[in-house]
Parts: sequence; C-alpha cells; structure tokens
Amino acid sequence: MARLRLDYARCVLSTNRQAACRACVDICPSGALRAEERGIAYAPGLCTACGGCLGACPTEAFSLGEFSLQAFIPVQVAEKTEVIGCREMEVCLGALAPEYLIGLALELGHDLALDLFPCAACEIAEKLLPQIEGFMATANRFLEQSGVGQRIVALEMERQEQESTKRLSRRELFSKVNVKDALRAKQAFDAKVAEGDETFTTPEDAGLRGEQLREKHLPFRRRFFINALANIPAEGKDFAAATIPFITAKRIDKAACTNCARCYQVCPTGALHGERLKGSIFFDFLHCVGCGSCHTVCEPACLHQESILARSRFIQPERERLASFFMRQCGDCGMPYINDGEPFCPRCREMDAEARELVGF
Repeated sequence: MARLRLDYARCVLSTNRQAACRACVDICPSGALRAEERGIAYAPGLCTACGGCLGACPTEAFSLGEFSLQAFIPVQVAEKTEVIGCREMEVCLGALAPEYLIGLALELGHDLALDLFPCAACEIAEKLLPQIEGFMATANRFLEQSGVGQRIVALEMERQEQESTKRLSRRELFSKVNVKDALRAKQAFDAKVAEGDETFTTPEDAGLRGEQLREKHLPFRRRFFINALANIPAEGKDFAAATIPFITAKRIDKAACTNCARCYQVCPTGALHGERLKGSIFFDFLHCVGCGSCHTVCEPACLHQESILARSRFIQPERERLASFFMRQCGDCGMPYINDGEPFCPRCREMDAEARELVGF
C-alpha cells in the first residue's frame, strides 16, 4: 500500500490556524485524516491510497508513495490520451483537480473522457464521486467561458460496450453492476481500514522551523494550468468568478487596511506579497489557489474578492499593486506603521493613553 505523506510546510493550516480549510479531512473515506487544534493529523496505516486528498488539497501538500501526478500528467499529454480511468492511474480520479482537467483538455486539443464505470462498484464512490463530478463541472465551466470546444466528459460504460452512443444515467449505470461485487468491494475496504495502524502523525512531529513556514510553494497543478493557458483565445468574454473556485481576484479597501502584513505572511503560494517597510502589497493573480487563508486573518475585513475575472488576467498576467502606503517607524517601539502625522504608532499611543489614565493624568 502506498504510504501517505503530508508536507506540513505546504499545508495552509501550518501557517494559519484560523484558516477554514478542512477539504482533505472532509473527503477522506477511511478516517486517516483528522483536524486537531494545531492542524491536520494523519495516520498512514489507515490510508487506503484512494488519492482523494491529492485533489482536495489546494496546495498539493499530500503525496502517496511513488505515485506522482507530476510524472503522470505529462505522459498523458505526450500520448494524446482520450480516456483516463482509475485503473490506469491506480488512484481515484478524484485526484485530478480542475486545473489538471482544464490543462489536459487545453493541451490535448480534444475532449477528455473520464471512465466512471468502476465507480458503480467502488467502496469509496459515495464520497469521491461527488468530488470527481464537481471537478468536472468546474473544469467545463472554465472551458466554456474560455471559448474553446473541448470538454471533460464522463465515460459511463465499459470499453467493450462503446458500440452504443447512448449515455447511461446514474440509475442505469448502477443497475448494470453486480450487487455482490459491490458488497465484496465494500467488505474488502472495511477490512483494510480495520487492520490499519491507527498511529497518527501530528504537526508537532514535523518539527517545522520558522524558515520552512515562510517558504512559498506554487503547486505543480497551477504551473501546469498556467502553461496550458496559452491555448485559450485572447479575445472573448470575461469569466464569472463564482464559477471558478480555485482562483480569485482581489482588491483592498485602502481606507480600512492597516498594512499589518498578515495576509501575505500566511499566503501559501506567495500570490500576495509585499514589504511592510516599503508600504506596498502586491498580488499575482495566477498564483492564487483560492484557499481563503488571507481573508481569515484580515481583522478589518478590507480584503475583498472581485466578482469578474478579466480575460486579460489569464492571457497577459501582471503583478498588481493592490495598495501602497507611506510608512514610518514608531519613535517608541520601532515598529512600522502607516504615517498619520504622529511620531508614535497607534498601539504605543493607546498604551500611553492607558498609562496616563491609570496614574490620573
């Protein structure tokens, strides 16, 4: 069995305990992942190597033994593949995040079919199939708005039955599967989980250092997606942000922003970045993975998402300056703050006012 590994330095919760991301825990069918106060804990012995967490994690913090999407995806492009199934991948199709599906369709230049027939007898389909279908829907919305003809389609019949062009409904698909086969698969899955080692690895076990947490990592799925964008037409309509959850465009309400730097400190990919002393916050649109971590730490709630994603952002990406401030260093604590004409930062002024009130001045 492939051994599950979690690179805590890439996990959103490693840099931001306030982050709402629990996608890996929600998709895991075997209980190998759980959310704790300090982050995600995982038990390799309980993992059934389904690969669902590979697709769910926005930063690709998980890996499974020798299986590598970074190796698998280029082969599919080179071979001009038309159908991908779990039997070829040896992990669930739920590992193929929307960026992979979009990138494959754009690079291949034709429809890509996902073989969903095995899902009918699969013991993890109840959890993983909705993820697969959701990823397909997201990919197709992007492809449609891109103006290309390729789509991600479901192959819901065995290859020897493809003489019929009729698409099977979910009810018809499941009726074609032997109930005994499905039951045996479920029993085998339950036995595998029951025999697994329930020892969990925790964030504390990782022993991460500060410099590791400050490193920024752009997932391979995003690099593949960015390269594939060269295949979409330059002319066309803009994109509706609500239909593309794996990326966001942002703006800052400068009047409310304190330039505290938390948003770009917790950003796992470096999409948001800046230097506080220089008073600028920048944003690289195509590096955003939509994890939402930056929004959870913004106390004045001045960071907002745009409802429309301009086509030019995908065709000719540029680093945006979201906000700039004239900074100065506090004459007391030395910390930088937005210059408002006062020699001391707001926090030192607040502490000074409290002290004066205590002693009666």
